[in-house]
Amino acid sequence: MGSFYEINDTLLINESQGFPSDILNIECHQKNPVTLKDVEDKVFHFKDKPTARAFQLDPIRVFFFERTKNDKWLAWGKVFIQSLTIEHKPRENSHGESAISFIPGDWVTSGTYKIVEIYDPEYQKIYTSHEAPKAWNYFADN
Repeated sequence: MGSFYEINDTLLINESQGFPSDILNIECHQKNPVTLKDVEDKVFHFKDKPTARAFQLDPIRVFFFERTKNDKWLAWGKVFIQSLTIEHKPRENSHGESAISFIPGDWVTSGTYKIVEIYDPEYQKIYTSHEAPKAWNYFADN
């Protein structure tokens, strides 16, 4: 018997999943770096991460990456996960009824997090360059 449950040490989200692009914007960050004071004590929400996932919970760090509009990975720092919700999103069959299935995409993970570390722009580039897969590395082509 298999399991579709993933264990992640990294929260990789895009804007539609809850990445706070109004605060964390790479162009602005490079000119005027965002600091922890800008986000401390704020609780952010993420949603619709495909599959059932587990993350380490506060006080264990989780690496925080943005999945940019061009599908690249950009490291921003570390977060503490505050809550997790795993939901089944059943598909409908051709008769409009809920179908029983065990497809990983039928499950989504949502939750809340606090940002506990923000990388300065220089370290952000170094960290992303070393840790993001080359094909998805934000700085690989820049």
